[in-house]
Amino acid sequence: MFADQVFTFTPKGELISLPRGATPIDFAYAVHTKIGDTCIGALINNRSRPLRTRLQNGDVVKIIRGGEPEPQPDWENMVATGKARSALRRLTRDREAQEFQRIGAMLADHAFAREDKDYSESSIGDALKRLGLKNVEELYEALGRGDLSNSQFMEAVFPGRKDNAVENYANRESITDSTAKLYVKGDGLTAGVSLHFANCCSPIPGDRIVGIQEPGKGVIIHTIDCDVLASMDNFDDWLDIGWRRAAQHAASTARVTATVEHVPGALADVTKIIGEAGGNLINITTVRRSTTFFDMIFDLEVTDNRHLMQIIAALRASTYVVAAQRTMGEV
Repeated sequence: MFADQVFTFTPKGELISLPRGATPIDFAYAVHTKIGDTCIGALINNRSRPLRTRLQNGDVVKIIRGGEPEPQPDWENMVATGKARSALRRLTRDREAQEFQRIGAMLADHAFAREDKDYSESSIGDALKRLGLKNVEELYEALGRGDLSNSQFMEAVFPGRKDNAVENYANRESITDSTAKLYVKGDGLTAGVSLHFANCCSPIPGDRIVGIQEPGKGVIIHTIDCDVLASMDNFDDWLDIGWRRAAQHAASTARVTATVEHVPGALADVTKIIGEAGGNLINITTVRRSTTFFDMIFDLEVTDNRHLMQIIAALRASTYVVAAQRTMGEV
């Protein structure tokens, strides 16, 4: 009759009936939601046991609690009760919302700083009404998720604010090592870990990316087709990561190598093409010159890899450009 149940006990002798296959996490939530939320470990029959342990009839379980809810990504697959599963999903949603709000608050502060303005939550009351948001938490979450761009946010704060192509890049946060956490996500990324973009492939939004854990360095972000990865065979160090939607509203620096005819007007045509395609030219380097051609490197601010390829396609269509391609390397 009770083949599908296990009968366990609290240290005080209270009976806790659970479905067969239940773990200490199920037990914790059966006792009380707050105990489940703060569960970090368990003693089963006075012995420390992993939280994935399947409970048996007669087990006496003591839950070890931490200060703040810290559910792990794989816990939902370890539980057998609907109550525990529902509670873990709620915690995951809450933590995700908090993380997006934290990112959004940073983006809001940076948006004001780029225009030499002091940011305070009291200065955006009217903007919340214009955006149809109830409170600053909703605003921060929308910014953090990328549902609201920095430009849209600033337009709501300062209606009628002028915005042109050049100013648009000025209003975009640059994606660098120091801002990587705002734009890269992944289940294996833990709080406090350092993120660095690999110089060998210089990833930009739209590139498929992977994280490689390197002791003492943190996580190095490579494009999935980076040549360096071919020599790495320890797949335990690989992390499945991707771009946050907020990356759509940021700026990345990419490098294009082009061979250009050495004739009057050629360079002016190339820079005009880049500008008309929405790129922001930040540096030009001539690496080789002859009486007929220049080999040049153009460092550009772009929104993503699709934008970059559109610029390269436009360059290749120019009568002055012999060849143009993305350079995968340090920018």
